[in-house]
Amino acid sequence: LLLAIETVVMELDFTDAYDILLSGGNLIHQPIMAAKLSESIERNVKGATVTFPRFKPVSGAVLLAMTLQ
Repeated sequence: LLLAIETVVMELDFTDAYDILLSGGNLIHQPIMAAKLSESIERNVKGATVTFPRFKPVSGAVLLAMTLQ
């Protein structure tokens, strides 16, 4: 996962600080794995700050549905 993130960041040539959102069952339900990956990202990927979702995926679906008419 770290290599994939490093590759995307390099290809997109990020220059400003940015957030990387970690989500998915393995990261949300495996706190040790999430912590190790988060530490690795912040140590190795310049400008990156790791965040985690504040809401469950269904919240996004509800917000999107509210914009539809």
